[in-house]
Amino acid sequence: MTVLRSGASGPLVRDLQVLLNRTVPVEPMLKVDGIFGPKTNARVIMFQNQAGLDADGLVGPFTNKALVSAVLAAIAKGPQNNK
Repeated sequence: MTVLRSGASGPLVRDLQVLLNRTVPVEPMLKVDGIFGPKTNARVIMFQNQAGLDADGLVGPFTNKALVSAVLAAIAKGPQNNK
């Protein structure tokens, strides 16, 4: 698995930004531009803190699995909890 970090770019970073907007819906939402800049890094750290992970800003297998699990859990709860 690819580890995403600050400075990365491309479609995987766009996917990450979509997941972060879904799991950490803090205004302003992240721009889904495929660039892992300071705002994406800060949002990754926020997610890692809320998920009880090492808040290092790196998106490796543990953070990725937690992100996907959080999105699936939100979907399972229904639209009233998916704002």
